[in-house]
Amino acid sequence: FPEDDNFINNIHQKLQIESIDWDLTRIKQYWSNNNYAKKQKKQNL
Repeated sequence: FPEDDNFINNIHQKLQIESIDWDLTRIKQYWSNNNYAKKQKKQNL
């Protein structure tokens, strides 16, 4: 992932334009929840 604040800010602005609810904290929670669910499924196999 590019370590470029302008690049990240541009993506963040586009996401906010599409849906104001999608801020960075919710994106991080979404990904962490998905990764957690995948780990749980692997443990159950």
